[in-house]
Amino acid sequence: MPRGYFPRAFEIVRAAGGVAIVDEVQTGFTRTGAHYWGFEGHDVSPDIVVLGKGMGNGLPIAGVVARREVAEAFARRPFFNTFALNPIACEAARSVLQVIDDEALQANVQARHAQLAAGLKRLHAEHELVGDVRGEGLMMAVELVEDRGTKVLAPRAAIAVGQALRERGVICVRGGLNRNVFRINPPMSITAADIDHLLGALGEALAVARG
Repeated sequence: MPRGYFPRAFEIVRAAGGVAIVDEVQTGFTRTGAHYWGFEGHDVSPDIVVLGKGMGNGLPIAGVVARREVAEAFARRPFFNTFALNPIACEAARSVLQVIDDEALQANVQARHAQLAAGLKRLHAEHELVGDVRGEGLMMAVELVEDRGTKVLAPRAAIAVGQALRERGVICVRGGLNRNVFRINPPMSITAADIDHLLGALGEALAVARG
């Protein structure tokens, strides 16, 4: 997210009488490395934060954190949901939060980001197919283009790269409107050896796609 975007967006929303809501389902729980929550790197304080997915490590759970005045206003209206207060899912989330602290996963995210970012920068220099590398922590993106000058996107090459990665034991989701952007969001417990394998496989896959 561009620096300065969130503060201005929050200003516009609040001036119109709205509340600022941040989705931390993927970016939260130290995923971005430098901060526990993604919004912390943008000098804003949201009114509502939405949580989910990774906090249960596979078990279905979500959560909402809100400023007191927002939560109290919500409590004045009838509300229910079908899967509220599942004790098993809540205990799983509690254990996940404990593991993040006990195993120093935030420090691991920072170390693995440095390793991954350096490797992706090298692949960008070696392969013209790589138009851009961006992201924070263990949320990185590799965008493929046919030509860096014209920035023509390369969705067909992305299909070939994805297939070559699978053949090398790496599953990487393609995103973007044209499906030409690889999203690299590995587990926060990923090891240095895992990152080396990923980078090696990606380098080989890019070479295969270019023929």
